[in-house]
Amino acid sequence: MISPDASLIQAADLKDWVTRVFVRASLPNDDAAVAADVLVTANLRGIDSHGVLQLPIKTRRVISGIVNTRPKLRVERDSPSAMLVDGDNGLGMVVGEWAMVWAIERALEGGAAVVGVRRSNHFGMSAYYAMMASAADLIGIAATNASATMAPWGSVTPYLGTNPLAFAVPGGIDGGIVLDMATSQVAWGKVELAARAGKKIPLNWATDSAGRPTDDPDEAMKGMMLPLGGYKGYGLAFIVETLCGVMTGAAFGLRVGDFYAHPDREENAGHSFIAIDPARFMPLEHFKMRMAQMVEEIHACRPAEGVDRIYLPGEIEMETAARRRREGIPLPPDVVSELRRLGEEVRVPFPDS
Repeated sequence: MISPDASLIQAADLKDWVTRVFVRASLPNDDAAVAADVLVTANLRGIDSHGVLQLPIKTRRVISGIVNTRPKLRVERDSPSAMLVDGDNGLGMVVGEWAMVWAIERALEGGAAVVGVRRSNHFGMSAYYAMMASAADLIGIAATNASATMAPWGSVTPYLGTNPLAFAVPGGIDGGIVLDMATSQVAWGKVELAARAGKKIPLNWATDSAGRPTDDPDEAMKGMMLPLGGYKGYGLAFIVETLCGVMTGAAFGLRVGDFYAHPDREENAGHSFIAIDPARFMPLEHFKMRMAQMVEEIHACRPAEGVDRIYLPGEIEMETAARRRREGIPLPPDVVSELRRLGEEVRVPFPDS
């Protein structure tokens, strides 16, 4: 859905600018750099719904004091393989990175670990955190709940969020295998991107406020998202809500704050981060060899009519990232205009493309 007249911005320049914006909004330098990396990594991988499109609302929530710029992250419960963290209403990207670092450290020590988080905020692209584990030769899992935009199966009352979850596995392809998915048909941000571009959406993405399938993204934003695979997506969303909201003590269901609809409210979102060491099951190189074998065999599967090649989870995003590192990140005119306005507000001029 990228506009043909999009501006191309080099990833390094965009990350530097986003970092400086967050610093001007009173985030510590290191936290600002982490938050910028999460957003720009999403753009690099083609997940533009979770990239710098979200910077203005996140920055204004920080400036207004709704989000804590210097959270005192506290370990509330602790054991060798499980930890509960109070995010102290910090920026979700900062809290999420901190929590996954702990999950990785514990998994390297004990083989597996789970870190649950409460009192956090929207943490951006789930894959970022799972990929942190994969970079450490661990299997990573990251999930979060979100504000209510999807109804339980058979209902027209939004109760669950799009509740994404991501898995990352080292080996197989460059950068590892990465599956990042909402439990709705698509992420809510893709509907917003379509609305900004003035484009229709597929009828199986969302409904209007009366529960009728719609191809109008503006009506969809007043209605609700449809679950992935019907009742199966609803079931997945329910489990993510359990792991991230109920189990952590965070808000769940209708209690999760909506940072777009209610920018003056805390979200109290919940996350779960899991890291597993495959080297506890076999030598790491043997595991990676088996992953490479499976990838080779899947790539060799005969394509269906009209299909050029078979992709692995995360392979398209990996190739998109490589291309965008070379050519630049495309930003539609309306997004650039909004970022320029934000830059003027915080006195950090947006870089020329």
